[in-house]
Amino acid sequence: RLFRLGRSMSLFSRLQAIGWLGVGRLAFALLVVVAEEILRLLLLFVPNRVVHYMNTKFTTFFPRLWGPDEVEDITMDMTTTELIEHFGYPSEEHFVQTSDGYCLGLQRIPHSKNVNNKTTAPRPAVLLMHGLMQNSEVWVCTPEALAYQLSDSGYDVWLGNIRGNKYSCKHVQYKPFESKFWDYSLDEMAMHDLPHTIDYILRHTRNRQLSYVGFSQGTGAAFACFSMLPHMNDKINLFVALSPAAKAHGLKQGMLQTFINMAPESLYLIFGTRAVLSLSLFWRSVLTRRMFARVIDQSCRVLFDWNMRNIGDIRRKALLYAHLFSLCSVKTVAHWLQIAACDRFQQYDENQDFKKGYRGIVPHSYPVAQITCKMALFYGGADELTDLKWLLRQVPKGTHQYMIPDYEHLDCIWATDAHEKVFPKVVSHIQQATAAAELADSDGPDSFDRCM
Repeated sequence: RLFRLGRSMSLFSRLQAIGWLGVGRLAFALLVVVAEEILRLLLLFVPNRVVHYMNTKFTTFFPRLWGPDEVEDITMDMTTTELIEHFGYPSEEHFVQTSDGYCLGLQRIPHSKNVNNKTTAPRPAVLLMHGLMQNSEVWVCTPEALAYQLSDSGYDVWLGNIRGNKYSCKHVQYKPFESKFWDYSLDEMAMHDLPHTIDYILRHTRNRQLSYVGFSQGTGAAFACFSMLPHMNDKINLFVALSPAAKAHGLKQGMLQTFINMAPESLYLIFGTRAVLSLSLFWRSVLTRRMFARVIDQSCRVLFDWNMRNIGDIRRKALLYAHLFSLCSVKTVAHWLQIAACDRFQQYDENQDFKKGYRGIVPHSYPVAQITCKMALFYGGADELTDLKWLLRQVPKGTHQYMIPDYEHLDCIWATDAHEKVFPKVVSHIQQATAAAELADSDGPDSFDRCM
């Protein structure tokens, strides 16, 4: 794959295109990755008590930067099902196998912890899908989370996981240490992961439709899926997009701009052809909770110019960031950088030719304007990561749009007041869509078998 970088432009020409500043950034990134690998190997031979002692001394010497006290909460190392049960809700584990061999984990909250809600009658289903380099834990790591509000409102809540992450890191043929396991992008998520997950839930619950709630990449995969597979629209009574992601012009700055200018696939030079940022899990285990939260905060400021103030104090951030990262393919990140470089919400470009003018091979754009299911969009007024103006022109007329001033990208699921400003509106829209779908079925119901 690395040799294909020179198809449309020589490596020397690409280095000229990014300039001396870009070369410096690229060299710095390479140096950091190499240093991390060396440090990781060295720490493999250092006892855990020594690492803990070093962390304690570091926080003692730099209390203003990292904080004098450690941030600890029993939920920080819990899995999705453990978190659900910790907050008093019932949970189930399910597994979906895609047609291309990936085994996806699904978690379920079948009913509320409220005794009055424990009825055996079928419940309308809702599927929640996480964002880039995340997993289903992001939906259930606080007691006021959206998943619990939906459950308390009488919904059968399902938590999806995209291939490669913590709960979907298995394939019937390939192992995670093989490059072929990680040879996927947004295309495969849209064409395989979402359709198989949705169909599994509908079969299991005997429902004709479900409500879909996506965050960030979870919305991008849905925009791609529902636009490329028209029949999927009939299975969705409402698509709720939190911090919707399609065209990604907000990536065009700093280090990310260097990768885009050189070519999105130059990312493979830094991270290889398998999982991206796998070392973040290593640093999560080495750094103190507070230190790790500070590092995430500073990284988001440098990469995306986010201030991260709406998420809360350092203790709350440490709790949330403990569930932030999960494995993801380098190809998926390269795909998003391609979208930014070409300024088109398109399929992965295997030809890797980004020159202007006529091209012999052009990847398909995702026809977002052709989506027919009902939609509701929630986004922040300070969210500049994606091209929301373009997206709002593409979605069907009648799409509900809510802009929350001062909200950044992560705030739609994690802001301290999201449970007041966002979640009740989401639940209300899903209730309206569910009621409308039930009314339509009573007037002229289609059979379950025909739906599936």
